[in-house]
Amino acid sequence: MPGIQVNITYVGEEFEVTIIDVQGYIDTSTAPEINRVLNEQLSRGKYYIIINLEAVDYISSTGWGVFIGDLKEIRNNGGDLVLVNMSVNVHNIFELMEFSSLLNSFQGVENAVAYFLREKIVKKKARLSNQKGIAVNDRTGVRAAVSSSKEEKVVPISPYIKQTEKERDSILSFTHTELGKSILKVILAQPYLDVKEITKALMLPQYGGIKVKQIAVKRELKYMDLIDKKKRFEFAMKNR
Repeated sequence: MPGIQVNITYVGEEFEVTIIDVQGYIDTSTAPEINRVLNEQLSRGKYYIIINLEAVDYISSTGWGVFIGDLKEIRNNGGDLVLVNMSVNVHNIFELMEFSSLLNSFQGVENAVAYFLREKIVKKKARLSNQKGIAVNDRTGVRAAVSSSKEEKVVPISPYIKQTEKERDSILSFTHTELGKSILKVILAQPYLDVKEITKALMLPQYGGIKVKQIAVKRELKYMDLIDKKKRFEFAMKNR
């Protein structure tokens, strides 16, 4: 595809880690190719994914969205998607848009590979411990008996977001205004947008064609306790 080249390699004893080397730029015209490659890997059960951005000069908001669009599925399957070797300019945008709170990043492919293989070992030990009813101390190798019971705690991301199945099926009930409902639709579809971009998106027909000032959008987001980008992302991942 013009503007982008993608190469895929696999590493690990079972070729479980996927390295996607990208060259060019990632925007509206090239992001679909990245999305296609990612979907292909997920369909093969590959959930340890490294995106090497060493040869990428520019990433648009659409491009960033591709990286986080499948995070829920990836992490639900015990994996992760990480970025490596970002240029100074790309990394500055990464930090500015607060994607560092959503995505892990590394300098050097080898560090990302080590991260995945280490995670695999830890999870394998945990699985064996659960199966045998024992815990293994990584440093001493001493085994100790553990209880089979597990306490789970659900912490809502907002006082307005309930945990019952009925309310999760009715996402738009989290706000009583039409503007709020339209904002939630935008967040669910594009959780990586900032406030300014949400305001622009609201003018699109699928989100109501609403022309509103940015301050009004901020007011609604504060009311719903979704002014923080990380909370918006968590909300979208939880309710998709």
